[in-house]
Amino acid sequence: MSILFALFSALSFGFSPIFMSKTVRGYNLLFSLVIRSFLLCLFSILAWFIFDRSSTNIPTFLIILGISFIGYVSLVFRLKAFQVGKIGVVAPIIQSNSLVTAILAIILFNERVTLLKILGVIMVIGGTFILTVNLRDIKNTKIFKLSTGIPYAFLTFLFIGVAFTFWGYVTMAAGVFMGMFIIELGNLVFSSIHLLSNKAFSQNYKFNIKLDKILIIFSFLSASVGFLGGGFRLLALSGGEIAQISVIASSTSLFNVLFARIFLNEKLNLQQYLAILIMVCGIASLSLN
Repeated sequence: MSILFALFSALSFGFSPIFMSKTVRGYNLLFSLVIRSFLLCLFSILAWFIFDRSSTNIPTFLIILGISFIGYVSLVFRLKAFQVGKIGVVAPIIQSNSLVTAILAIILFNERVTLLKILGVIMVIGGTFILTVNLRDIKNTKIFKLSTGIPYAFLTFLFIGVAFTFWGYVTMAAGVFMGMFIIELGNLVFSSIHLLSNKAFSQNYKFNIKLDKILIIFSFLSASVGFLGGGFRLLALSGGEIAQISVIASSTSLFNVLFARIFLNEKLNLQQYLAILIMVCGIASLSLN
């Protein structure tokens, strides 16, 4: 069941970039993050009231807020990477973050290592890289130059991998929906502080009904799929191994491409077909553990 929840998480998160891409850049993007975090808090507390009603204590609350902060830092670096870099260069690096999670889970939590798990991790992450990489963009790119976005992508890769490592602790210590509420409450606080400290917002922002409606609509859609993705991932982690679940849940790009092929009739090239085959074999290998 955990494998199925992880796949549902990947499927749900696959829709999130579609809605996030509809929001405008600059401080309005920060505004949309505030709205999204607020809605996720609301969804989480409603789900907690209906399904869970687990409790927690202050030390656990503060620890989960710390995990939330690490995740928000990764989000800031991710936005910067996509702002200044080429998607074909930075996306493969960011989407391979489950490698960090898998390694840390094995080291910190003594998760078992099997040949099938190693092969599965390599195939899913390798397939993700092949599926998203654009060799033309990578050619002649200076790796350590900030303007390429690559340093920001590596920082995202590291921070998000660390944050996801401890999501298993979140479900164990606070339950799925209470844990999700605390994480999103942290995101709401951090994004609000980030927004209010932005000079462009504090000096120039004017309330625009039409613009705000667009932001609210797409932030709502993004929050909806984010809630499903995060909820399914936490449910998966409550009954599965962190390394295994995180790698499967990170196969978002597989569903992005399949969605484009099935519903948008986009053509796939040989590289993409090969990547899909590798990723499916990797997921199957991890499912057999």
